[in-house]
Amino acid sequence: MNESEILNKLEELKAIKQREIKEDAKVLEVYANTLKGDLNALAQSLKLGIAKKQIRLLKNVNAYRGIMYQEVYIGINDEIILYGDVYISGGVDINTTGSGRTPIAWGFSRLAIPKGIEIKDVVGGHANFYAIEKDSNAMWVWGNNSQGCLGLGHNSVVPIPQKVSFRAKIKQVCSKSYTSSLQFCTILLEDGTVWSCGRNTEGELGIGNTIDSNRFVRINSLANITEIFGGNNVVSGIFALDDKGNLWAWGWNGNGCLGMGKTTNVLSPELHPLKNVSKVYHYTRDTSGWKGSSFFVSNNKFYGCGYNAQSQLSQNDLLDKTSCVEIFNGLNEKDMFIGGAGLSTCLYLNKEGNVWSWGYGDYGFGDRRIGNNLKKNLNLSVKFKSIASQAYGYPAFYAQDFNDGLWSFGYNNNALGLGHNNNVRDWSKLITPNNIIDYFPVSWYEAERVLIATDGERLYACGTSYNGNLNYSTNILQPQILPLGEN
Repeated sequence: MNESEILNKLEELKAIKQREIKEDAKVLEVYANTLKGDLNALAQSLKLGIAKKQIRLLKNVNAYRGIMYQEVYIGINDEIILYGDVYISGGVDINTTGSGRTPIAWGFSRLAIPKGIEIKDVVGGHANFYAIEKDSNAMWVWGNNSQGCLGLGHNSVVPIPQKVSFRAKIKQVCSKSYTSSLQFCTILLEDGTVWSCGRNTEGELGIGNTIDSNRFVRINSLANITEIFGGNNVVSGIFALDDKGNLWAWGWNGNGCLGMGKTTNVLSPELHPLKNVSKVYHYTRDTSGWKGSSFFVSNNKFYGCGYNAQSQLSQNDLLDKTSCVEIFNGLNEKDMFIGGAGLSTCLYLNKEGNVWSWGYGDYGFGDRRIGNNLKKNLNLSVKFKSIASQAYGYPAFYAQDFNDGLWSFGYNNNALGLGHNNNVRDWSKLITPNNIIDYFPVSWYEAERVLIATDGERLYACGTSYNGNLNYSTNILQPQILPLGEN
C-alpha cells in the first residue's frame, strides 16, 4: 500500500468517525427531546392531579340565541392550567353552532375542534366566530362568513370550524356584529402587525379603500402595535396603541366618534390627538340612522366624544363632540365603564365600589331619578365590585356586590333574575345561588337576552328560551343540564 492509499484510508476513517459522532449526537438529541416531552407530560399530569375542573364563561362572544362556556382546569393559585372543551347551546342554524348540528330543543354540544387543542378564548357573533388557540399563530373560524369575514379566501358558509394561520402568534382578535349578514375582523399579532378582513364599507379594514376582503390583509401603515380596541358593532371605528404610546384610529366616524375633530370616515390609520391613552371604549348603534360615541382613559382622566343627544358625554349641552371632552378626573386602571351610543345609558364604577350613571335612562339609572338625558350622578345606596351589560337597546344592567350577591335593573324579559318579568328602574338584588364566581348577560337582543352565572361547578341561567339556548324559560337563575360526564 503506497502513501496515497494510506492517506485515503485515513480520510475514510475520519469521515466514518465524524458520521458516528453526528449520528450519536442525533440519537442524544432525539432522546433528550423525548425525555423533555415525557417530563412535560409528567408535570402536566401532576398539575392536573391537583387541579380542579371548573366552568369558565366566554364573555367576548355574542352567540345569538345561544350560550357558550368552556371547561378549564384551575391550579392552587386559581390560574388556568389547561383550557378544555368549548360547549354551545342554541344558535341560529347549522352554520353557527360550530358542531355540525341544527338548533335543538335544549342542550349543549361540543365545539367541533380537534381534541387536545387548547382554545384560550372565543370572539365574535352575531353569526361568525373566532376560536383562538393558546400560544399559537392559529385560530378556528366558522359561521355565515359575511363579506368573507372569516378570512378563508371565499364567501361561502363555514358550518364546521376551519383553521386560519398567521406568520406570528395571535395576540388579540376584535370582531362583533348585531346582524348575521355584516361583519369584519381585526387581528393583532405578537410581532406588532395588524391584519383585517371582511366588510369595509366605511373603511373598517384600514387599508385605504372601501373594498371588502375575504382574506386577511395587513395594515401596512401600522407597526409595533401593542393593543387594539374594537367597537361593539359592524359599523364601527378601530383604535390601536403603539409601543411609543401613540393612539391610531380609523373606520366609521359618524358624529365625530373617533375624536379626530371631524366627521368624515377615516380609511387609513391616523394619529389621534389624545395622548397617553391606556383604554378605549367604542360604541355604535342604529337608531333611525347610525350613532357613535367613544370613551378614553388618559392620564387618570376619562374623556368622551361623538354622539351626545341624550347626554352620553355628561356635558352641559346635548351637542355632539368631534373632539374629546373630559367627563371624570382622578381615575384608577381598575375602574369599569359601560356605555353606548344612541338612546343609551352609561355606568361608571370605581375601585372603591361607587357607581355613577348618566345618559338616556329610558329604563332607569339604577337609582330613583326619573327622566331622560341626565348628567352623571353618584348612587350612594349601593357598592359593587363589578358591573356588566351589553351595549344595545332595551338596556339591562348587572352587578356583583362585595358579598358576591348579584343585582340588576332595566328592561326585563325574565333575564333580570328577579322572579318576574316587569321592568325595574332601581338596583334590585337577585335570588342568587351561593358562591357565584362569575356572571354575564349574553345574546344582545332584548327578547333573547339571557343572564348566565357560575359557581365553578354548575352553570346557571335565566331568561326566555329560544332555539334551545336554555333548558326552559325562567325568571330566576336555574341550573342548566350540561353534557353527560361533565359537571
